[in-house]
Amino acid sequence: MARPFKQQRNTRSPLAKPVAVDPEATPQRLHKLLALAGLGSRRDMETLIASGRITINGKVAEVGAGVVASDVVRLDSRPLNLPFEAELPQVLLYHKPEGEIVSQDDPENRARYSTSCRAYAVANG
Repeated sequence: MARPFKQQRNTRSPLAKPVAVDPEATPQRLHKLLALAGLGSRRDMETLIASGRITINGKVAEVGAGVVASDVVRLDSRPLNLPFEAELPQVLLYHKPEGEIVSQDDPENRARYSTSCRAYAVANG
């Protein structure tokens, strides 16, 4: 039996959503946003940009280039979703009860804070 023709793929990436253009948006450094996205260190991102693999709105990016949320940034023709706002660190305050020790290795198998914290993390996702 003959294979049916392949259906046309959607050429719009789900990451490339239309963004309202803000004329007052301040551009942020491209290498900083790439590092925040988890692609590597800022110095590694400068090297990546200099190699010509990053494009901004279809043009090869230069080191030190600034981007805004409405720009389409691609790495090897794949669109990237850049975080324009850094994630705030999560802080866990823990009240250690008396008798609980702070150690990863206890030959006496006493209650440890790491067991309590692990149970809290599993319960709260």
